[in-house]
Amino acid sequence: LEGLAGSGRQLAYRLLALGGLKARLGLWRDAEQDLRQAAELLPTDARPHAALAEFLRRRGRSAEAVDVARRAEQTLGTVQDTSARAGIVRTIVACYLAMGRFEAAREALSAMPRDVPRAYVEGCIHYAVGNLEAALQSFRQASTGSDGSAALLGQAACHLRSGTFQEAQDALLQ
Repeated sequence: LEGLAGSGRQLAYRLLALGGLKARLGLWRDAEQDLRQAAELLPTDARPHAALAEFLRRRGRSAEAVDVARRAEQTLGTVQDTSARAGIVRTIVACYLAMGRFEAAREALSAMPRDVPRAYVEGCIHYAVGNLEAALQSFRQASTGSDGSAALLGQAACHLRSGTFQEAQDALLQ
């Protein structure tokens, strides 16, 4: 895979995939290099910018991640696939939340496709702001969907922060 050939878009998507694979293998420097190169080759495509932002956020480099996430946000209109667009929006919101930029996270969430459930992400925003009751309500709503497991953890976290330890345990045992 190292001797990737191709030009433009094709090469960029190969680098994007390779960067993701290297990140999973813990090859951080190489992964970042591939993801940055993919973003450079596709400057108007939100996907490589979002992948790089997510990589940086997971590596604890949130300030850098927000800068890259902004670029993904600016180019989000290039992504028509609903699932891909939703994943990019989630990444952008997560980057803003990591830096305590709650209003920016709320604004970014407005770009979520209408037919994609948003209760879990809303719960994350409410939790980060400290509105535990609204967070708990959102996590409960999300617990039956595709974010079910994460939503149950969100419910438990709300209960822990509220000091209702038995309810936290009950949420984890569901």
